[in-house]
Amino acid sequence: MLKCPNSFDYLFGKKLIKYLNPLADISMINTDWCWKEFAKQFGYLKPKVMKYFEQAKEGDPSLAVFYLYKYGNFDKQWVKKFISNCKIGNPSWIAYCMSNYQCNKLIIAWAQKVIENCKIGEPAFAAYCMTRYCGSTKEWAEKVIENCKINNEIAYYMTIYCGSSEEWYYNIIKK
Repeated sequence: MLKCPNSFDYLFGKKLIKYLNPLADISMINTDWCWKEFAKQFGYLKPKVMKYFEQAKEGDPSLAVFYLYKYGNFDKQWVKKFISNCKIGNPSWIAYCMSNYQCNKLIIAWAQKVIENCKIGEPAFAAYCMTRYCGSTKEWAEKVIENCKINNEIAYYMTIYCGSSEEWYYNIIKK
């Protein structure tokens, strides 16, 4: 099995396609290739790609799955379930990305739940971004941040950009 990287570029795309279908012609894949082209040229590999990322043991498969949803027309319900259950990478950040990309109440509620329950990645930063850019409440983000190990910068951003109180900020940085 290939290792799932944190960055999904054309080199990984070539390796992935050859891994999934050794007979595939990958000559059209060059430096300007992206997941949109993958979906057009290699859509027939969709079931194998889904299984590949479901079995990934390292890297950030939730990022690849988000790109495949955004550019490759992968099923939204499968993508949401995948991100919700992902145990590696930074699924909280990808939940924020889905929310920012879709920007509707249902996807925002889903992303908040993922971020609240996430034990890996950067849920505190994702919560801050949800508040600043997607309309989640300051109180919700503060609660998430209070339950995370964070750097003080996130609490500072919440104070400067999202209206959190100085008292809340000082309580966070004392932790």
